[in-house]
Amino acid sequence: MVFVTSVGPDVTPPTVSSVSPGSGASGVPASSTVSAVFNENVNASTVTSATFELRDASSALVAGSVSYNAGSRTATFTPSAAFAYSSSYSARLRSGSSGIKDLAGNALASDFT
Repeated sequence: MVFVTSVGPDVTPPTVSSVSPGSGASGVPASSTVSAVFNENVNASTVTSATFELRDASSALVAGSVSYNAGSRTATFTPSAAFAYSSSYSARLRSGSSGIKDLAGNALASDFT
């Protein structure tokens, strides 16, 4: 009989696999949402408006709600109002002790913009 006695703890931070809309995208519909897909499930309670923020070109926070779907490993920011036409926006996912963490408690290695 051959067996493994234990597997070490998960110490690998989660990463962002893809985003929508993509960085530098233009012609994005004003009614769009912003989403990020992770390489592994993250703790849903760490995906909030404080850890997934959206800012306009003047760096003002955009009002909206944040949700997380564990089945697709996707965090989604839904703005409260349509985006302004011909405007730029920047999304940031926060890391660190109060940032987005995986189920083992590992935070994103760094902020993802």
